[in-house]
Amino acid sequence: MEDTKDNQTDIEVTDYDYKDINNLLKENNLSNYLNNESLKLGNILLTGPIGFLGIHILHEYLESYDGKAYCLLRSKGEMSALNRLKSQLFYYFEEDYSSLVGKRIIIIDGDITKNLNIKNEYINDIDTIINCAAVVKHFSQGTEIEDVNIGGVKNLLDFAEKHKIKFIQVSTASTIKAPLEEGAKIVEYANENMLYINQILNNKYVRSKFIAEREVLQRVSNKRVVAKIMRVGNLAPRDVDGEFQINFNTNSAMGRIKSFYMLGCVSYQQLSKSIEFSPIDDVAKAILKLIETPKECVLFHPLNNHKVLYSDLFKVMNENGLKVEACEPQKFVKVLELAENDSEKAKILTSMLAYKGSTIKPPHMPQADTEYTMQVLYRKNFEFSETSRDYISNFLNALKGRLDTTTSGLAEEEINKNLDGVSSMVFDFKKLDYISSAGLRLLLKYEKDYNQKGGLFIVNINDVIKEILSITGFDKILKIK
Repeated sequence: MEDTKDNQTDIEVTDYDYKDINNLLKENNLSNYLNNESLKLGNILLTGPIGFLGIHILHEYLESYDGKAYCLLRSKGEMSALNRLKSQLFYYFEEDYSSLVGKRIIIIDGDITKNLNIKNEYINDIDTIINCAAVVKHFSQGTEIEDVNIGGVKNLLDFAEKHKIKFIQVSTASTIKAPLEEGAKIVEYANENMLYINQILNNKYVRSKFIAEREVLQRVSNKRVVAKIMRVGNLAPRDVDGEFQINFNTNSAMGRIKSFYMLGCVSYQQLSKSIEFSPIDDVAKAILKLIETPKECVLFHPLNNHKVLYSDLFKVMNENGLKVEACEPQKFVKVLELAENDSEKAKILTSMLAYKGSTIKPPHMPQADTEYTMQVLYRKNFEFSETSRDYISNFLNALKGRLDTTTSGLAEEEINKNLDGVSSMVFDFKKLDYISSAGLRLLLKYEKDYNQKGGLFIVNINDVIKEILSITGFDKILKIK
């Protein structure tokens, strides 16, 4: 796993003058929320609209608000930006919102790292930019992470500043939950008034999001732009139906859990710590509500305040056949070191940041405090959903590859009527425009049933479905002709 330089040599972090930002964050409090004029969301420019959070923010906006959503994304190969968006909407919601295209959904084919090339008539109609675009992998040999997560944010800020548009930066609570330097003042709960607390930023992704936050706050403190930061937590399956992100293997919380499962053990020290799972539909609702707070409210932690002890998490994992045994810290470190020296296992360990290095005692990592954010959300009649055992079990099923949960669609009923004597299956997708997660589960069910027989084959797939199969990894499971 590749690291960036540590804080001792990272003078861009350690030598920065945070005085103006710290003074700004002191005013980020409930009193200013209660005593100042709220902002209006209005029409939005949404970047990263096909990501897990971006697509849910778009859906919530379309369902609960009246404005227009200008969606900035790139075409990909032969797939237009519009078709990419429609495919993701159908995957997650089984509705592509075609009737709203050109009316409430306006597509802008572009890239946040380049000239945005947005028409003047669009610019004058945009009230708020919501930046969900990001490279979320933790390590990279090149500069892709910095180019998008820092350069892209600066580009958007320049645009917002020039045209006097509100700017919302979606960040991560990992910027404030990173391990603290040895000898630094211990911070148990990092709140919404904090930016730099001597945290170690040797993870490229976390560091890039920290620098982006600092850029936003510095411009706000200089009164150059009206902006807010939303530090999100562990983005988890929807509360309403358990739907998880299309490429769940890139999910940080899932990566951490997979790491423990792969290692087969966990230090006793970890059991008393807690983890949060923030249902993605809850997070989208919370962010849109928090945008409409006074301009003095500049930073929030919209993450689930219902925590789960790791001891309870591992209990549910064991009940679901995902065996993880508690052990002494010394044994855990030895197991971890062996895994780090295995190139394949090391790839899975990129999300396990708490035990980076070889020390028996893990570095201190603050928890993200949510008191201020929740006090605002309570007043907006919003609460995060509790994390139940059933919710966790459904979440963990993805680790075991159990994507074939029961579906009751008409297609399955029709297929099952005609299976007598069938040794192989061919699905002709010539007239199929989209496929949802339920459709993928159905395919996987029959693929397992016929894998040892004559096989299951798919023919005549379009570019939209081809991309979904590629993103989900189904192109490596299914036989496509």
